[in-house]
Parts: sequence; C-alpha cells; structure tokens
Amino acid sequence: MKNFSEALVRRLRMRFTKLMEQDAFIIIMSILTAILIWFTISVIEYPNIRRQITGVPLQIDMAGSYADEHNIMVSSVSEQTVTVEIEGARGEIGDIHAENLTAVVYADGVLSAKDYVLPVSIKSNNDRVFTVVSINPPTVTANFVEIITKEVPVTANTDGISLADGYMIDNVVVSPAAIAVTGSKDIVDRITDISLNVPKPGATSSSFELAVGSSDMVIYNGNVQMQNVIPDLTFDRTDFIVKVPVYRKQTVDLDVTITNAPETFSVEDFKNSLLFSNTSLEIAALDQTAALTSLNIGTIDIRQVNFESGKDMTFEFSADNFLPDGYENLSEIGNITVTVPFHGMSKKMLMIPSNYIQLINRPAGFEFEIITSGIQPLFIGSAEQINALTREDIIAVVDLNSMPISAAGDLKLTVQFSVPAYPEIWVAANGGILSQRVTVTVSRTE
Repeated sequence: MKNFSEALVRRLRMRFTKLMEQDAFIIIMSILTAILIWFTISVIEYPNIRRQITGVPLQIDMAGSYADEHNIMVSSVSEQTVTVEIEGARGEIGDIHAENLTAVVYADGVLSAKDYVLPVSIKSNNDRVFTVVSINPPTVTANFVEIITKEVPVTANTDGISLADGYMIDNVVVSPAAIAVTGSKDIVDRITDISLNVPKPGATSSSFELAVGSSDMVIYNGNVQMQNVIPDLTFDRTDFIVKVPVYRKQTVDLDVTITNAPETFSVEDFKNSLLFSNTSLEIAALDQTAALTSLNIGTIDIRQVNFESGKDMTFEFSADNFLPDGYENLSEIGNITVTVPFHGMSKKMLMIPSNYIQLINRPAGFEFEIITSGIQPLFIGSAEQINALTREDIIAVVDLNSMPISAAGDLKLTVQFSVPAYPEIWVAANGGILSQRVTVTVSRTE
C-alpha cells in the first residue's frame, strides 16, 4: 500500500510540472503575440508620428547673397539654437536627433549693415523626409556689419623697460611698422594705432631687440584704449620685432678750434674771450659707456676775424654738422653762434719791406730772392698791444719747405707772421686776401 501511494504522488507531481511548463509557454507566446499585434496596428493604422527636438543648431547662410559679395557679414544672432516639431514616417524620423538637423537663416534679403528679423528654416543633414510642424522661435534677429580692412601704424610702449641711471631710450623701431586690420567698419574706423608693450626686467644700459606677439598688442582710438575688440578683429600678422636703442645721456661743454694763428699767439686767451650762444649741449650717445669731456663744434680761421665793419663778428655752426654719428641732440638746439667781441680791440696796418722777410729751410742747389718790394698786413689785437706794436716786433718768414722746389722760376709763397712780444695779436685778411704772399725768384747755383 505504501509503495502504491508513493508512485501516485510521483505521477501527480510530474503532471503538475508539465502543466506548469505548458502555462509558461502560453504566457510567453501571449506577450509576443501582443507585441506583434501592437506593432502591426501602429504601422498600419498610425504610420506617421510627431517629434519635438530641442537644441537644433542655427546657422546663417550667406552663399551667393548681396551681403556676401559686398563684405557685409553677420555680427551677432539673437538665438544659437531652436526647438522644432516635425512630423513624418516613423521609419524616417523615429531616430532623428538635434545634430541631424540644421536651422538655417538665409541672408538673401540683406542689403546693408543693420539688424534684420529673418525667418528660420529647417533642413535635414542626412536627407530624411519630414514635415516641419513648428519652429520656436520662428524668426531670429541678426545684426549685420560691413567688414573693412585698413593699414594701422604699430608703435612700441617702452614704459615697462627699466634703465640704468643716466640712460634713455629713443628712436625705437618696430618691424613691421604697420599691419592690415580687418573687422567691422564701426570698430576699424575708430582704430588709430596699435601699441606693443615691451617689457624687459632688470636695469639695462645697452640696446636690445625683442620678439613681441599678439598678447602684447593694445588697440587705441587716439589716446583712449579700445577694450575687448581684439577677438572681433583679424590681423595680417601678429609677430613683431622691436629694436630698442639705448643712449647714454650727458651734458658736454662746447669748444671750437682756432686755425692759422701766429705761432706765438695765445689761443687759449682768445678762446676765453669768445661768447657762445650756448656753452653746453645735452646729448645722448648710442651704447656709449665713456662720457665725452667736451664737444668741438667747428673751426674759426683767425684770419677771418678782421672786424671789417668795426663790430662784433659772429660765426654760426650747425648741429647737423658737428654732432657725431650715433648721437642725439637732446637740447634740440639746431645752431650754435660764437661771437668774437670787438670791444677793447684795435687794428693796425704796417708796411713790411722785403728785407724784413726771412727765407728759411733753403734747399741746397738753389738761390732765392724776394722780388716783391714789401707787404702790408692787417694786425688785430687788444688796443693796448696794437698801440704799442712796431715793425721791429714782427717776425715774418717764408718757409721754403712749404712747396717742393725742383726748377728755377718765380714762385708765390705765403708769409707767416709771429709777434712774440704781443701774444694777443694776429694777422687778419685784408681786402679779401686771406694770406699775405710774396714772389720769390728761384735760380740754380750750378
């Protein structure tokens, strides 16, 4: 009996298990059937769907427009993206996303630089077919500007450079000295120049050269810096070379050279009597390390100081001529005048017979004879010394070495004078003749 019961239980359990397995199959099949029925009804009964897509990127289409051909470009747009609702076949638009669409604004009606309210169109980026139900916003406001290009000068701002004491910067050279700037007309028209900041740490006393880039550019409208405009502009180049010359500043005393003075003439006393319009000049020398002790501005030929009109004599010297190369005239004085005062001076003409004139440095093989009867030079000096001057105080010589002598004949030779007893006296030009000359006859001794 016990065995029979156990067998019955096993049979019932097996039948229950089979039943359960049969119900699971039925459940699974029911679900699949329902899905198939839903899909069939959706496709057949409802083939089109609607979808709302946000964040569709917006672009302005300028191609072939009047604006594009006349350098009128978009500056700003009121919207960067739009929201669009589309309708179409489920298979066409079911998997469309924002990046598959583009919101296009056509610039065909743009004829000048101003704000325009323009309609928005939607296009598919992968040729999907659909109907646009709505676009939000349906229009956008776009600002258009005229784009121009002009040459703008480039300068250097050296305020950030530290210099050693006594040094200065001048004549900074920027290469290129001008660049082409492109941007909206209302911005570019206001640009007057571009300044480059040129920083250099540490005190310097030597010229240097730096490469400067766009990060150091500052845009100016006159004296006013234009803020936040560089991102809206383009430049034909943004790399520059800045050459910075460094000068040593110094103040130098002015001096002149006296020429053709008698051998015994007191040149220093004469120079001390001169009156300079400026006794010193502030100058700067490029990369100069040693200071000048003085600056010679030119020469005064003592023979030209003849007080012909009985007044002071003035000599003028141009800084363009006496300032050495590489020096800057910081005083900006173009001309220096040097006056020889006539006050306290006097003039005297004395006849010097030929027998008072000495011939020195006679070459061998020749004989010499002065055939000029005499000369009458003009002597100038202090009134006291001129009044005391006599013919016996004057030494007149002709140096025969001054001209090579190789043959017999007549030569005109210059007479040199000295007045040892009176060092403030000189011989000046008379009647337009700078030097007194005599004729010397040369003959051979052989």
